[in-house]
Amino acid sequence: MLKHLFTWILFICIMPCAYAAGQAKQDKIYLKSGAILEGKVIGQEAGKTVTFETLDGKTHIVDVGDIKRTVRHAADRVTIKPEKIYLKSGEVLEGVITGQEAGKTVTMETLGGETRVIDIADIDRVARHVEKNYKGMGPKRGYHAFAEFSTVVDPGAYGAGTEPRIVLRTTHGYQLNHWLFAGAGLGLQYYYTGYKWSSDPFVIVPLYADLRFTPLNHKFTPVVDFKGGYAVGKYHGYYIHPSAGCRLAINNNVGVTISVGYIFQSIDNDKIQYRGLMVDPKRHDWLKTKLDGLSISIGVDF
Repeated sequence: MLKHLFTWILFICIMPCAYAAGQAKQDKIYLKSGAILEGKVIGQEAGKTVTFETLDGKTHIVDVGDIKRTVRHAADRVTIKPEKIYLKSGEVLEGVITGQEAGKTVTMETLGGETRVIDIADIDRVARHVEKNYKGMGPKRGYHAFAEFSTVVDPGAYGAGTEPRIVLRTTHGYQLNHWLFAGAGLGLQYYYTGYKWSSDPFVIVPLYADLRFTPLNHKFTPVVDFKGGYAVGKYHGYYIHPSAGCRLAINNNVGVTISVGYIFQSIDNDKIQYRGLMVDPKRHDWLKTKLDGLSISIGVDF
């Protein structure tokens, strides 16, 4: 009986302390509208915006002009890259800014553990440590377009041999969420050295549907892409192009992707010239040609 009573007393004593400790660890932003955001400051652009992650996991980018004051958790003190306040008197304070009242004061906890409330009029400039936040930089929902350039080499014994060719593609469609894009496009494949049975340069135009997967909503994400359709032009045939690579977000609207893939490209000719004679390749399997090739691509999405 005494053992159980002691356990309950200990539980009742500890829980409020744990709750209070958890609450004390939250940063707070008091907005001029009266709203209060609780969570953690994860980034900021000096004098412009503050990036804040609330307790429910959502990320908010708050304009500095909308902020009345902020209260930072003291444990956020930066010891490797401290924030600095340069006073007009020549004094330099190092530590972490734990709060501010817009247009009036700034509160700093110095590296020595001292809390200073500084009048804005006494401050010459402030150098704040900005955390880099790469979350949420994946493709945004909505219309997207892609422009790609590829060089293609056939590593096998058929088709264009080891002679390279160049490919330009443009794709347009809809980003359903950060990880799935669906669209369609067309390409321009220029075979400037011809192919197995002809040295004359030629162009074919693949028309295709496109599915693109970007699993991470981050500045860097793997990319898996699948294009499938039909090519038209001097020669025609099916066109399939799977590829994989990595996307680098330049900003919230533009990304660059480098990828490696393989193009499966058939051509259906009625006749080809072989040793001065026009021959039907459908009657001679060894004359059938594919323009398959290993592709290396760089593309921009916007």
